[in-house]
Amino acid sequence: MAQSAARPTIDEVDGSVFAQIASRTWNTSKGRKFNAAAIEEIYSELTATAFAPKSFYILDQLSCLEKFLWPNFSDDASDKHAIVTAALIAIRAAECLDVWKQIIEDADQFSIFFRRVTSLMMPASSDFKSRYWLLTFIIAAFRSLDNAIIRKSCAPLVSVSILQFLSSSEKRDALFAEYPQHAKAWRIAKKKLDSADAAGKAQLHFERNWLISVLYEFLQLLQQGDVETYVALYCERFVEFLVELTSVLPTRRYLNVVLADVHLLVAVKTSPHYKSGGLSRDLVSLLDYYVHFPIDDNTGIALTAQEQESVRHGNLHALQRVSFHKYPESLKLLSLANFGSLSTESEILEHFEGLSHDDVVELCSSLGFRTQYPASVSIDVNRKFLMEVLVDQYNLRKSLEERVMDMPIMPTEESLFDNDIVQDEMRSVPLPRLGLQYLTIKDFLWRCFRLSRAEGMLGFRKHIDAAVRRLEPYCQGAEVKFNGSSKWATPIAKPAILEVVPPVVGEDAPASVKAEIRIDLGRMSDAARDGWEALQVGGLVFLLVVKSGRKGHDTSVQYVRTAEVMEITDQQGRPIRESGVQKRAIRLLLDTKQFKRDHDDDNEAVYDAINVVVRGKTASSTFKPVLENIQALVRGEDPIPDWLANVFLGYGDPYSAHYRNLDGRPEALNIHDTFLDWNHIVESFQGKKVIPARGTKEGASRPYIIREKLPLPAVANTSKKRSRAEAEGEAEATEATIEVESYRLESRGPFPAEQRRFNSRKYSPAQVEAITSGTKPGLTIVSCPPGTGEAHVAAQIASNIYQAFPQERTVIVAKNKRVLDRIFENLAALDIANRHLLRFDSDDADVAPGVGRVEYLSDRRMQLLSEVQRLAYAINAPGAHGNSCETASYFADVYVKPAWRKFKNYISAVSDAAAVSAAFPFHAFFAHAPQPLFSDASIDENISVAEGCYKHMQNLFEELGGLRPLELLKRRKDKLDYLLTKEARIIALTSEQAIAKRKEFIELGFRYDSVIIPDCAYMSELEAFSTLALQSHRNSVNPVKRLILLGDDRRAVSVVQDLPTQVNFTQSLFSRLARLGVPVVHLDKQSRTRFPELFAWRYQGLEDSSAIKESPEFSTANTGFRYDYQLVHVADYKEEGEVESTPGSFQNLGEAEYAVAIFQYMRLLGYPAQKITILSAYTGQQALINDVLGKRCTRNPLYGEPARVATIDELYGEHNDYVIFSSVRTKEVGMLHDVRRMTAVMSSARLGLYVLGRQEIFQLCRDIKPTTDLLLARPTKLQLVTGEMYPTKREVSTEPSAVEMEGVEHLGAFVYEMSKKVVEQLKAERMAK
Repeated sequence: MAQSAARPTIDEVDGSVFAQIASRTWNTSKGRKFNAAAIEEIYSELTATAFAPKSFYILDQLSCLEKFLWPNFSDDASDKHAIVTAALIAIRAAECLDVWKQIIEDADQFSIFFRRVTSLMMPASSDFKSRYWLLTFIIAAFRSLDNAIIRKSCAPLVSVSILQFLSSSEKRDALFAEYPQHAKAWRIAKKKLDSADAAGKAQLHFERNWLISVLYEFLQLLQQGDVETYVALYCERFVEFLVELTSVLPTRRYLNVVLADVHLLVAVKTSPHYKSGGLSRDLVSLLDYYVHFPIDDNTGIALTAQEQESVRHGNLHALQRVSFHKYPESLKLLSLANFGSLSTESEILEHFEGLSHDDVVELCSSLGFRTQYPASVSIDVNRKFLMEVLVDQYNLRKSLEERVMDMPIMPTEESLFDNDIVQDEMRSVPLPRLGLQYLTIKDFLWRCFRLSRAEGMLGFRKHIDAAVRRLEPYCQGAEVKFNGSSKWATPIAKPAILEVVPPVVGEDAPASVKAEIRIDLGRMSDAARDGWEALQVGGLVFLLVVKSGRKGHDTSVQYVRTAEVMEITDQQGRPIRESGVQKRAIRLLLDTKQFKRDHDDDNEAVYDAINVVVRGKTASSTFKPVLENIQALVRGEDPIPDWLANVFLGYGDPYSAHYRNLDGRPEALNIHDTFLDWNHIVESFQGKKVIPARGTKEGASRPYIIREKLPLPAVANTSKKRSRAEAEGEAEATEATIEVESYRLESRGPFPAEQRRFNSRKYSPAQVEAITSGTKPGLTIVSCPPGTGEAHVAAQIASNIYQAFPQERTVIVAKNKRVLDRIFENLAALDIANRHLLRFDSDDADVAPGVGRVEYLSDRRMQLLSEVQRLAYAINAPGAHGNSCETASYFADVYVKPAWRKFKNYISAVSDAAAVSAAFPFHAFFAHAPQPLFSDASIDENISVAEGCYKHMQNLFEELGGLRPLELLKRRKDKLDYLLTKEARIIALTSEQAIAKRKEFIELGFRYDSVIIPDCAYMSELEAFSTLALQSHRNSVNPVKRLILLGDDRRAVSVVQDLPTQVNFTQSLFSRLARLGVPVVHLDKQSRTRFPELFAWRYQGLEDSSAIKESPEFSTANTGFRYDYQLVHVADYKEEGEVESTPGSFQNLGEAEYAVAIFQYMRLLGYPAQKITILSAYTGQQALINDVLGKRCTRNPLYGEPARVATIDELYGEHNDYVIFSSVRTKEVGMLHDVRRMTAVMSSARLGLYVLGRQEIFQLCRDIKPTTDLLLARPTKLQLVTGEMYPTKREVSTEPSAVEMEGVEHLGAFVYEMSKKVVEQLKAERMAK
């Protein structure tokens, strides 16, 4: 299925019959009553267009659902009304848009509507065009069972009552005997039916019969060979429906029993429709996978390999008993066969060759198998059919691990081109889907493996197709030549196979296959040369055989072999260390499994025929590590902590992983410097009583330890007489209290640089709740709307864990390194030793100087050793004690510690403060400290000062001890590994690095206790899951104690380029857990922007912080602009609007010129370039804007370049003072219908936001209507204020006179005249000097 169906253009919407109906019915300024005739008109037009998706998209664009259909639906509404409504809901749900909010506002109305839809789905109707869309709606409903109203309507359709349709009551009784809870549910359902009135009984009978009725009809439809298009689509969609039901435990529990009883898979695979190719093989295979998934459907516990084997052996044993009893002669060999000889289809079938049809029927009946169907289902239950039933029941199936391991990773022509995942938009997607719940952890991993592999394959296919097309291959006789060029691909001579290493023990494929290709950069364009020079070790390349096609005159990609770059050398085999080397040899590691398959199939000639190499994109370097990591996780233990497993799978109590519900949680929590003072604590815990702990005075200063005492449940006192003290004690016991203990931190020394760095930010109550929850063990989810301090909260949680649990280590994983930059900036301001911070970058080095990098620690070691030498001079200790960490350690043991012990012994017997100062042996060393070091006021104070000085020296030698291994380790990689495994306590890396380095981390024995994932909503569910799997288990238990997810799923989306939206691969762990009802802390104070009204409607209770109200910059107007935000209408430029430069990527030259002109205007007024960002919705427009900037601004010192030119998906929560956004599209809505992306845009600017686009396009964006209403309330022509220079003193509330720009040409001329005046002024100033 396509990624999403093409949205209709404005012209298509305006010119449609539906627009005419809308204009006189619901999109009219006059209030009109509901017109039932409009429904008839709509349905008639849909029928005329054969219910094409584009027709529904036009209706959706016209707001038909929310303005007309749903508000007017009732029990009296027509069937056509219900059908169109269901289809529009299904269309929006398929695109993962929020459609249910309005639909479920009235629970009774939804219940009536759902009943109508299911009634119309009954076999009495033969209109499969409408039933296709009704079934699509039902699938969407079953995918939204997190909503109680939807769940209430869906659940009865798959309840225990459907077991009444089993082929025999004995089978049902046997199930009830094994699982008494099902018998209890059956009795309750029967009692409910018996006690219902006539209407209630009719409803219950309908719910019981519905699923089996549509199932039998489906089986009957399969018995037809050639069927109508919509019947075939309906059947395929029904298989998708069954996949959805069997992939989730609550809906498969009873259904799977029924499906096994009706021999569903056998009936499907033996049907004429399936054999004729009417059903997708991959989709049926997916259904087979879930129907036979190794899990106990009743308990939800996954079956181990041994348990699966035991179940199968039990079934075989029952078969042998029946066979021996019924047919002792005919089936004697079967009765005596060992289980291992009954694994394959042929091994099973050979035992039944001597049985007649009647014998097979009797055998199957004795085994409890169905042997006949209702009259409405004309399945021929012949001998062949029953043989298939026996094979389906008893053959040995591949385990999940075998399925994953057998699926090839590296792309070939078969995986790239033969399996066409991108199908017609009406077809079901033959891929698993990420949903709300998973059967097991390995089921989740298998889904991710399939989806990750499919996404990569589709991306590679598009990339290879585009690269080969640009090469323009053509045939000259039998030879293929190339008439074009591509920066991604180049023709080559055949690769040389350098070495084939024999297989290791237990494997059949070679251990490695090394090859070499040669390329000449001298013949390439500059862009192509830069790309090939950037090729790195570990990157993927595709070796192609481009040959003449079947007709002899066209060309096509015949073979694809994928290789990994091992080394890049010059022609003489020397490693290339600098650019400029033209002729290069690239040594490759070929796919060993594919190499063996080619060898076994006598297809080794393919390597001699390779004539093109295609360089993989940067993202392709993670393709292989991702899939290999999933394979390793599937083979190993589940990498989820026990306390988190059920919540992750989506079952049980969603609150079970919260810190209040975990065993062994600490009673006291050291929250260190989270609070500024005592009043801050009181303000943060509103509604709770804050009391000082024993030994602590009210109003004491930080740091603090808090103990939360929750209210006790009230216990009824049966005694009528209660004393006043008892009543007061009971009241106090039921009140939540926060007990606060203040403690003193020891001095680190007299130097100012050693003073502790305390938090200076006053956190809001919601932020405090997030910080305290994150510091405690368990799962913490924090919803962070724009500007609510996500980076500050994440850093404070990491700091609190660092201070409160000195033996624990924390990993911070983010999607983007810019997110880590913000967090590390906050960590550097807190009281954390730099040596305990480790930050990975692309080259394993930290981009922030002085924090967490190997080079910094090496420099730090030299500084400390120089201090040791200075200390040696100060106490007159001869020798080079500062030569190394080892000599420094000896020096401490021989000189410093004895001197301190002597001093301590002396002062223990004196009572004079001056004597303490006089006896202190390290005066000379601390001569650079603030003086006087000691005073004569108090002996205790002087002793405290002396102890602080000694603590400074202790820290000096302790830090050197930790850095000592850096002297012994020579390679930078070894030093980094040491810091990672031994020294660092807060480790930060990107999700891409986490996946790429997982295997290495485990081999190093890396350990950690807490995981913090900022901007988690941008991260795919697999990426978030992988953060829990960076270490091996300890005693078969995952040691992770905390998982903190921070993010905002209302403005963030994980980017998936090629897969269809229906598979939901963009789902984040953050959003899924929030949907499941896991407790979420909502931050509610924003301090980013002065126009939060553009997005605040998306968040409940979001308010401005005091910083917004008090800061002058938020009340000052934008220099040269009338408005702080504005939508600027951009008409066609040079008679052209949007242009699709490449499939899925759009450009708009008019908007690009307009965006650059605004940037030039701002620069001429004095705006700093680093405060301006230009955003675009598409990468094509991003490239175009960069081109225009390069021509007009980059080399001109008047302008320069903005801070960044980026796409929406590259934001990752970033912001700037001023943002110019190019929406690009002029024909259809495009990305503007994605409310999450638009929320990201509207929240990306602090002081000024200027949106370029078409007014009529924004008027169609009803999903962001509150935003567009605000934008369209202001003029859509750019309003400029003259006579100002940056920064202005004009208040934003003033209404100055403005100059209106008529279009891009007008603005361009305006800027040109401004630039001439500025240049003349600069010349005049230069002449004056």
